[in-house]
Amino acid sequence: VGRATERSFLGKLVGIFTSPRETLEEIYEKPSWLIPFLLLCAVSLGTVYLTRDIVIQTQIERIQDNPNLSSEQADRIVEEIEKRSGGSMLLQFVLVPIGVLVALAVVAAVLTFGGSVLLGGTAKFKQVFAMYTWSSMISVLSAFVKVPLILATGSLSVGTSLAVFMQSDSYATFLYNFLAKFDVFSIW
Repeated sequence: VGRATERSFLGKLVGIFTSPRETLEEIYEKPSWLIPFLLLCAVSLGTVYLTRDIVIQTQIERIQDNPNLSSEQADRIVEEIEKRSGGSMLLQFVLVPIGVLVALAVVAAVLTFGGSVLLGGTAKFKQVFAMYTWSSMISVLSAFVKVPLILATGSLSVGTSLAVFMQSDSYATFLYNFLAKFDVFSIW
C-alpha cells in the first residue's frame, strides 16, 4: 500500500467513500473488522427500533389485503403478530448482531471461494471478511438517508433508485422494477 502509518477508524471510514481502492488495499494488508461490525450492528438495531411500528403495520396491512387468506386466517395471523410484537425488542438486540455477523460471513465465504478457489486468487477469508465488512459502511450511509424518509412518510416504500422518477402506481411494471435495481447505494 505504501502508507507509512495505518489510518484511524475515522480515516478508513472516510476513505471507504472517498478513496475505496486505497482504503481496501490497506484493509487487505492489515485486516480489521470489529469496529465497522459494531457500527453496522448499532445502525441495524437503531433502524429496527425506529421503524418497528411501521414494519408491523405494513405486515398487518399486507396480511389483511392478501386474497389467499380467509378473514379468519388473516385475523389469527394479525393477532399473533400483535401478541409477539410486545416483547420482541429484547430478542432483536440478540438476533440482529447474530444476523449481521452471519450475513457478512456467508458473503465473505462465497467471495473467498469464488476469488481464491475458482479464480486462483490469494485472499484469505479474514481479508475478504474485513474488506466486505468495511465496504458495508455504504449501508450505514443508506440507513441515515432511508430511515428518516421512512419515518417522515410512514411507509417502508422509500427509494433512492432511478425508480423514484416514475409514477407511484407503476410499481408492478417491469420498467419500475428494473429501475429500482439502480439504487445509488447499491451502485456505489
